[in-house]
Amino acid sequence: MGGSTDDEKVDLLIKAIQKLKDQVNIPKSISAAGVKKEDFYATLDEMSELAFDDQCTAANPRYPLIKEIKAMYIKVFE
Repeated sequence: MGGSTDDEKVDLLIKAIQKLKDQVNIPKSISAAGVKKEDFYATLDEMSELAFDDQCTAANPRYPLIKEIKAMYIKVFE
């Protein structure tokens, strides 16, 4: 696949995922999927708490803080 360092390999993986998203027409953000800003922010706290409480969250190498989950949601919204 290429890349001689972990950073290069991660960059190549991200580019490959972006290319695949383009090929199958997956929106690049939550807002691009048609979710309105006011609707997103009205449910952000609840979504973040649900993600925090999800049983899969415990399988992460590091347990995230709710504020970190919110930040991830905001990043993928925009």
